[in-house]
Amino acid sequence: MTTTTISKKKTRRPRRILFILLPILLILVLGFSILFFLSHQNLLFQFRNDLAATFHQQSLPQTVSVSTYTIQLDDLLSDPNCTKNQALMLINDTYPLSDSFQPEISSYKDTDVQMNSCIQDAYAAMSATVREQFDVPLYVREAYRTAKEQEEKTEENSAVAAEVGASEHQAGLALDLYVPQFGGWAFTKSAAGRFVDTNCRDYGFIVRYPSYGEKQTGIPYEPWHLRYVGLPHSQIIMDEYLTLEEYIDLLKPGSFYQYGSYLISHQNGRVIDAPSGWKHVTVSEDNLGGYLFTWEL
Repeated sequence: MTTTTISKKKTRRPRRILFILLPILLILVLGFSILFFLSHQNLLFQFRNDLAATFHQQSLPQTVSVSTYTIQLDDLLSDPNCTKNQALMLINDTYPLSDSFQPEISSYKDTDVQMNSCIQDAYAAMSATVREQFDVPLYVREAYRTAKEQEEKTEENSAVAAEVGASEHQAGLALDLYVPQFGGWAFTKSAAGRFVDTNCRDYGFIVRYPSYGEKQTGIPYEPWHLRYVGLPHSQIIMDEYLTLEEYIDLLKPGSFYQYGSYLISHQNGRVIDAPSGWKHVTVSEDNLGGYLFTWEL
């Protein structure tokens, strides 16, 4: 009996120690995890986006039947209520820019920063909001690059830089952004950077290479690289966790898609089906041989 009693005491003590140590270890692990994420908020930001993308149920604009009439593309482009820009061009290794491509470039305000003309008002509005809410300036590290500058970039780092013709910078549609002390991978360590990457959709921009879209783009996550596509496309793409490649592929030629007061259509050829009663239309080449139309009703 004595031997049995001693044996029970010996087996109980390690269990008591384990029950005491286990909660302490869990608290320490949790505490270190919280401290880690607080000091690496860019990683937490990325994790949240990836998690949201994983469980998001996509709700894309529905195709609608509309009353239409035919019009020559040239006649539509000459209408004072029509705006033509390059905002929705798909530019990548599969669909590079042609040698004859001419970007619509101009200087941003009174600076030497050159970007596509269709970007400027949207970037100015977003930059002003960042200044107002966070009291920091939003800077452009890189915007437009010539073909020669892109070639030099590729020679410097062929593992990262796109080949000549495959970079959106050559169209002036991409902006590499930073705020003081936070650029590159550290951009979303700043509250201003996280705001930009979350709310750029409301200004016509998208995070062109999101962490959840590497399979579609072939490009790793770049939180600093924004691309202008215009409204409402930016809202649809980011709200539904799409890449530009996926979005354009979803817009079947000849169909009309409704999003709020907008109709979106992807069409080929020089004879266009226009919806009746439109007030303004924005036309962009897609770099695939067709055009994307954004009709405001």
